[in-house]
Amino acid sequence: MKRMEKKNGKKIQKSALDELIIERTGDDEMLTYEIVNAFGQVIGQGNFNGKTRIQTSLFAPGTYFIKIGNGKIIAIKKFIKE
Repeated sequence: MKRMEKKNGKKIQKSALDELIIERTGDDEMLTYEIVNAFGQVIGQGNFNGKTRIQTSLFAPGTYFIKIGNGKIIAIKKFIKE
């Protein structure tokens, strides 16, 4: 598993199994995520608390952005689906 980012208690990882793993430590606040493709289209969204796995196996190859927030954006991270 490749570590992509650890910032402000959040860790985003891309695994070899075509999924993103988001893990938040230290706070039980409910967060939202939104995945956007290079054209600005929202292709996935949801809520999580603690840890979540997002399946990316059906995503077309390309560049994507994941936004994580709690009403305001906390983090934006680019990832590439090969």
